[in-house]
Amino acid sequence: MGLIDELKEKLRAPAPRPPHRAKLLKGGLSSGSTLVNLACTGDPDVAWLPGHYYLLVGDSQSGKSWLVMQTLAEAARHPAYAKHRLVHDNTEDGTLMDVERYFGTKLPKRLEQPPGGGPSRTVEQLYDRLARLAADGKPYVYALDSEDALTSAAEEKKEARDRNARRKAGDDGADVKGSYGDGKAKLHSQKLRVAEGRLRKDGSLLLFVKQTRDNIGFDAMFNPKTRSGGKALTFYATLELWFSVAGKLKRPAAGKDWQVGSRLKVQVKKNRVAGLPRAVLLDHYAESGIDEVGSNVHYLVDMGAWKGTDKRVEAPEFGFSGPREKLIAMIEGAGREAELRALVVKTWRDIEAACAVRRKPRYE
Repeated sequence: MGLIDELKEKLRAPAPRPPHRAKLLKGGLSSGSTLVNLACTGDPDVAWLPGHYYLLVGDSQSGKSWLVMQTLAEAARHPAYAKHRLVHDNTEDGTLMDVERYFGTKLPKRLEQPPGGGPSRTVEQLYDRLARLAADGKPYVYALDSEDALTSAAEEKKEARDRNARRKAGDDGADVKGSYGDGKAKLHSQKLRVAEGRLRKDGSLLLFVKQTRDNIGFDAMFNPKTRSGGKALTFYATLELWFSVAGKLKRPAAGKDWQVGSRLKVQVKKNRVAGLPRAVLLDHYAESGIDEVGSNVHYLVDMGAWKGTDKRVEAPEFGFSGPREKLIAMIEGAGREAELRALVVKTWRDIEAACAVRRKPRYE
């Protein structure tokens, strides 16, 4: 092998992981999705790092709540989180799936409501509860689903004043002048910094779910979706993930195609861990949730590692050529999910290595 060939081999080889990387990811928690983990940290086993706050933003029915529940299920079975309190602040009361069926027997035994019982009603109550958890000295994984369902003390007072004004005017439908907004953004700016700082003391995790809103004005041409809540929600987040529905998954029956699920897009817009924006596609079915094996098969086809479509796939490593569903059934039936996952990781890292920009370190 000549000098040029040796140089090409070095450039093709994955960059060695720095020693600090292993330390950074120690005790990290999986999202329950290999592809999401890779998009978040570059590691197939870790999406969330202890001691940090995360923001998950997305459209309705785009998989936000499901990924949150998967994260809690991963914590319920992870030895490093055996002493963590797993708190689900279900402010929307929208997570109505059978938890034991979809997420195993361990999670229902450990899942708890916030201190004081019942979902949080206001932003002030949320941060009071986080302060109580921190004062207890026991680490926790706290999932707020979602921030949009919270009001604030200021908003409640304004609503009471407006109601009284309408009553005095004798017209329940009368417009009442007043300031716009509920002060939530200001409260987050004041309180999230303190709450986020407490997380590092005991290795707790905080996840906020947010709904998207349609953007208006000139910027809507470039960013059709936005969110409420203020800039602090993004500023203090270690990762910010945006969810959307990329397409429908259908099955034929009685001569028609019926929707059975959705293909979801998860985009990491802010990333303090890996430093790069990445996006992945996940298959989600109403009957089974996020399809880990199916999503991994689609990724390998989408990246050109395997030839195929959503219907037929050639998977030489498995000695298979045929319908996609039969391949998935074969992998699950034979317990070969780890082999599939290893192929996904190799493909991901090969692509990252091919995109790497190598430069001589400036500082020794």
